[in-house]
Parts: sequence; C-alpha cells; structure tokens
Amino acid sequence: MLDTKLEVQIFRKQDFPEYLSWFKDPDLNKRLGPMEAEDEWLQYVLNDQGGSTYSIFQNKNLVSVIGVV
Repeated sequence: MLDTKLEVQIFRKQDFPEYLSWFKDPDLNKRLGPMEAEDEWLQYVLNDQGGSTYSIFQNKNLVSVIGVV
C-alpha cells in the first residue's frame, strides 16, 4: 500500500524554489502561468492579509500550491 498522507502548511519562502521549478516545464508553464514577476509574486504571497497560500506535500515532496481568498 502506498503512503498517501498529505501534509498541508502555510506557503513558506523555502517552498518557492521547488514551486518555481515547475514553470520550467513548457506545458505546466502554459497552464499555471507564466511566472513572470517571481519576486513580486513571492512577496505578495508571504505578506497577503486577505487570503492564504498553502503548500501541499506528499512524502515530503511539494505536490500542490493552493491559494484561498
């Protein structure tokens, strides 16, 4: 049986390099982005008072980033 336990946490600055690496895939970049203003996006997410952004991990691997307003 595979371990499917997910861990959810508030998006942290240290999650950003792995998240940003997703945009190197042309198909994901087209569907998710493009991520053009990387520093601006990160600062907004880390300081947003009107919502929250979460990192979802499976087996310590980032598998999703979810924004909630």
